[in-house]
Amino acid sequence: MKHNVDTNLVLIDLDVLLDTRVGCIMQHNLELGSQLVNNPAYYDRNDDHFERIVPGIDLAQYQEWYKNRSTETLKFSKPTNAVFNLTSLIGGMLVDLHSPSTLTREAGIIVNLHPYNLTLDEKHMIHQALVSYFGVEIRIRFIERFKSQISFAWLDHNHIHTYVLYDLYEWTQFQLGHINNINDYPKFPHINIIAPQLATDIKILEKLYEEYPELTEDDNLFDIVCQDRAPFFRLSLIHPEQMSYVKLKKEA
Repeated sequence: MKHNVDTNLVLIDLDVLLDTRVGCIMQHNLELGSQLVNNPAYYDRNDDHFERIVPGIDLAQYQEWYKNRSTETLKFSKPTNAVFNLTSLIGGMLVDLHSPSTLTREAGIIVNLHPYNLTLDEKHMIHQALVSYFGVEIRIRFIERFKSQISFAWLDHNHIHTYVLYDLYEWTQFQLGHINNINDYPKFPHINIIAPQLATDIKILEKLYEEYPELTEDDNLFDIVCQDRAPFFRLSLIHPEQMSYVKLKKEA
C-alpha cells in the first residue's frame, strides 16, 4: 500500500544557517568576536550571556546589536554547523522524493530571511551557496516573514512539517505565550520544531526551573521540556554547537 505524502518542506531561519550572534559582535568589535569563537565555552553553552565567556562583551550592548542586526551583520556572519548537518535531512527528503512507496510531489527548503532586507543579488548568492551544499534536486526558496506570523496553523496549512529556528523562546511567546495551561496548547503532533538546547537569556532558564520545581541534579531540564510538549508538537533540542560558527582552525 502506498503512503501518500504530498509535500516534504522544511522552514529554516537564516539566523540558523549563519551565526549572526558572532556576526553582531564581529561587526562592532573584531577582537571580542575572535575571543568568543576561540573559547570552547561558546560551543558548549546553556545561554547567550556571552559576557560570561568574554568579559569584555557588554550584555546589554550585545542584545541591542542583535535586536538591530542587518545585512551588514551578515557580512561578518559565517556558516554554522547546521549547514553541514542538514545534509542527512536532505538525504531523507531525496529518498522520499524517489521512493515508490510515497507520492511526494514536492521536497524543498524554505529559508526565512527576516529580519534582513536583501537585494536580489544577495539572495542569489545565498541560493547558490545552498545549492552547492544540498544539490539541485531540492527546491530552495525564500520568504520574509515575522516570527509572530509563523503559527502552527500557518506551518500546517503550507505543508511545512519541520521548522528550524534559533530563538525558540521568542517564537513560542508569540504562538503560545497567551496560553496559561500547557494542556490547552494546540495539537500539531506531526510538526517538528528544531532549536538549540539553550536559552538566549538566563532569565528564561530561571522561569523554566520554576515551572519544574521537582527537578533533581540528575534531571535534564531540556529533555523534560521536550517530553511535556510531545502530545502537542515534536520538539527537538540539539546541542548549541550545531547552530554555531564553524571554526575550522584557531583564528587570529
